[in-house]
Amino acid sequence: MLVTGEDHLGHGKSVAEGGTYGYFCEQDPATVVVRDVHRLKKITEESYPEVPYVILGHSMGSFITRNYLCRYGKGVDGAVIVGTGMQSGGLILCSKAMAGIQKLFCGSRHVSHFIDKAAFGNYNKRIDVPRTASDWLSRNPENVDRYIADELCGFTFTVNGFQTLFELIR
Repeated sequence: MLVTGEDHLGHGKSVAEGGTYGYFCEQDPATVVVRDVHRLKKITEESYPEVPYVILGHSMGSFITRNYLCRYGKGVDGAVIVGTGMQSGGLILCSKAMAGIQKLFCGSRHVSHFIDKAAFGNYNKRIDVPRTASDWLSRNPENVDRYIADELCGFTFTVNGFQTLFELIR
């Protein structure tokens, strides 16, 4: 077995020093992140042609994986989609409109706490006594604490990041 992974635009170490976490790119970011997954697949297949290719997508990565499978699914031996979801077309349309209005007034690099609250604010409602705003991520408090302490996790998306997410969910 061989495991590879890529660093999504706007996440992790792909963000340049002084850059903004949660910002993808200006030109068609949803397509760009899906193409990045395809690029990794091609590199992996060229280097290890005898190894079956199974793709895993979790959370936002599940939406990227679903788009990837629709566009480039040929040649994939399997897929594992975890922590995914579905939203109604009307809700996505409203969410995209809300992000578009914020972009108009604040710009695409604006870190949108408003959209973050609208998108994720209800997740902790299932937790009887939440310790943190991130308790919905895991029932293990140590996992939540590690997530909060990790500077590469838990950042709020920019307007551009939310527009990309909504496009991927569509």
